[in-house]
Amino acid sequence: MLHLVGGIVDKARDLSAQNDPGSAFFQFLAHMVEQAAVNRGLAEAMSGAGFDVEAVAFRPERSLGAVESELLTRAQQAGVVRRDITRADVKALLVGCLARERQGCDPEARQRMIDVVCTGLRAEPGTPVGDRGLVG
Repeated sequence: MLHLVGGIVDKARDLSAQNDPGSAFFQFLAHMVEQAAVNRGLAEAMSGAGFDVEAVAFRPERSLGAVESELLTRAQQAGVVRRDITRADVKALLVGCLARERQGCDPEARQRMIDVVCTGLRAEPGTPVGDRGLVG
């Protein structure tokens, strides 16, 4: 699992370096859902059952939580993601996307869930960019 978490952190850093904050955040969110859909241990860790994915990456540079928070904060500061969204909200939405997988592997349905979540996370044009609720 350590190798998997390390790969996810590396992917997040690559996305952040190669994309604008909004694209990096939304691509990472989709990547997390895809990875968890094919790895039951990761899916269980994300939903709070079994393996503690946060504790596995004990080195700060390998922290999944830190990289998730960084991507969310950057996307919020860029005005792309709603300012009232917290990291806990994002985690819950990821778990919700994975709940669809319990009905069987359906890549089209998975993508629909990702699209719905991403649409709901987006800041609406004209939304005030305050400093409330950045990352929880």
